[in-house]
Amino acid sequence: MTLRISTPLSEGLFQASKWLKTQVLLDVEEMKDLITQLGTFWIFQIGGISDGKSLDHQLFLEEYGRWIDDLKNGLIPVPKIKAVVFVDDLNALWLQKVGEGKFLTKISKPVVHVQTHDFSYSEGTFRPMSLGKKSIFWGFQFSYPQIVQDPKTMEFQNVKPNVLFRKIQIWMREN
Repeated sequence: MTLRISTPLSEGLFQASKWLKTQVLLDVEEMKDLITQLGTFWIFQIGGISDGKSLDHQLFLEEYGRWIDDLKNGLIPVPKIKAVVFVDDLNALWLQKVGEGKFLTKISKPVVHVQTHDFSYSEGTFRPMSLGKKSIFWGFQFSYPQIVQDPKTMEFQNVKPNVLFRKIQIWMREN
């Protein structure tokens, strides 16, 4: 799938807040089942330079499987992919060119964010989504915003429920 190439000047800056979050550690077969249940969608890497193409679901599962195997073997996983988005609408993303065949994937509409979830424990408290030498990899965090600011009009809007995120929530409750 090809995304449109544009510029921040044309697209504006997408901003979101008040995120719904689900943090989970799944076995590879469970992650495969979840991806199957989601139906048709695309996975795109965000937060770094890429070729701008969607990630193959099978390759994503294989990478996730390596992380889980490392955990099972008592090793600290070193994820190559830190953050992706799950989208069922390709108009929700665009590409900013940063070199020959190199792009940053940018967001223009609400999407499901999928990030590695690391937590730490200090002063008697577990702290989710923390990074550092003592943080512990523990699966993924799926998140979806409830409020966004329109990149062009700058108006705040409540976000309508997202089908993909709703399917993730339902799958989590059932499994």
